[in-house]
Amino acid sequence: MVSRGAIAQVYENFKLIKSDKSAISVASCSSLVLFATEEESLYMVDIANPNQPQVVGVLRTRGVALAIAAQESFAYIGTDDGVLQIISIADPANPQPVGLCELPDWGYSLTVREGYACIAAGEFGLAIIDISNPQKPEMVSHLPTPNWAVGVTLAGNYAYLTDADWLMLDVIDISSPEYPQEAGWYDYEMETT
Repeated sequence: MVSRGAIAQVYENFKLIKSDKSAISVASCSSLVLFATEEESLYMVDIANPNQPQVVGVLRTRGVALAIAAQESFAYIGTDDGVLQIISIADPANPQPVGLCELPDWGYSLTVREGYACIAAGEFGLAIIDISNPQKPEMVSHLPTPNWAVGVTLAGNYAYLTDADWLMLDVIDISSPEYPQEAGWYDYEMETT
């Protein structure tokens, strides 16, 4: 696990190194921090020495990377161009695109686990992508949500989605990824009014 301090140091050093563009999303994997900027670039930063992070690779992304997750030797990117990109980061100095899956909306947030990517896909709701073959990712299911899905996390057999329009949390049972089911929801406004 990469500490918040190490990631903050990467951002600080990045400001000095390279860009006047804002960092949009960030993920970590082993001794790498990956982050994307609004200039449609993905940066691989070696943080073996957190006090001196080094940019070791850069890749142009298809659209702005709104969400990044990393696992093993792959990065998963949800973009404002409506795609899930899979990037091999086995050689951080030479990241390579290996797979692409069209999404019905922007990939606002994503998380990966056990061969699947769960994506908060705006008005489309939750999209579940089979990533077991990184060269041929495939959408296996989706579940519309009542609101604009912009955030997702997983715990156990459940996906938890936040939305942009209302203060709601949708709870989705994903124990069978091909058949996600709404399990419940929490409405913050109802609790506080």
